[in-house]
Amino acid sequence: MDRQANVEQTDGHGESLEQVEQRFRRWRESRKQGQRIPAVLWAAAAGIAKQHGVHRVARELRLDYNGLKDRAGQAGPATRSPKVDAQFVELFAAPASTVAPACECVVELENTRGAKMRVQLNGHAWPGRLGAPVQFVLGRAVIQITPHMRILVAVAPIDFRAGIDALVGACRQRLAADPFGGALFVFGNRARTGIKILVYDGQGFWLCHKRLSSGRFAFWPDSQSPTCSLQACELQVLLMGGDPTRANAAPAWRRLSLAA
Repeated sequence: MDRQANVEQTDGHGESLEQVEQRFRRWRESRKQGQRIPAVLWAAAAGIAKQHGVHRVARELRLDYNGLKDRAGQAGPATRSPKVDAQFVELFAAPASTVAPACECVVELENTRGAKMRVQLNGHAWPGRLGAPVQFVLGRAVIQITPHMRILVAVAPIDFRAGIDALVGACRQRLAADPFGGALFVFGNRARTGIKILVYDGQGFWLCHKRLSSGRFAFWPDSQSPTCSLQACELQVLLMGGDPTRANAAPAWRRLSLAA
């Protein structure tokens, strides 16, 4: 035992990160001024870094990242974690009710270096009063397009650097429409390579953006009016790069009342 450093002689094999952290804390409490970290503690930190990642261990133990990285590399290759097969969670549709339950989805990710990312989604799985239902599909919040929704396509192209606030202003000024009315507003860029959809769901605005990896959208309305109305099925054709005017869909037998 090295009595001067008051450090247990162990290589850290089989220890947890908490145990190594306690050893560093005991050493720091009894260290002398100017005394360097003993080699046995560096070895323990390098060994635990192969399991939890250099970034996390350096942060938890308050060590120099580059110094720990060099020692971890000298200690040998990192032990790979056993391969875990993909897991799936079955989702069940909630029963219809007058008051819909709140939905919450939390996703936590952590890489081998210890960096963490947390994504939390909150919402309701029922149609809002403005006809823009919010649903959770496989952990992602999406907007469902229904035949009852009013869909307005802006004829003139817009600058795609525009965000929500700019598009809300365009709805009022250029399209003479109420952006809070529940309608879907569809915008295109001049090159016809991208589409943005703006909709208000009663709590806030949703902005969806699709950009083609290659090619252009084959159709875009050409009218003297600033807007052109589309049905839900026609918007689906437009979003897939098709021409709604040539879809040859069956005509509506009785028109549905659209959202205000």
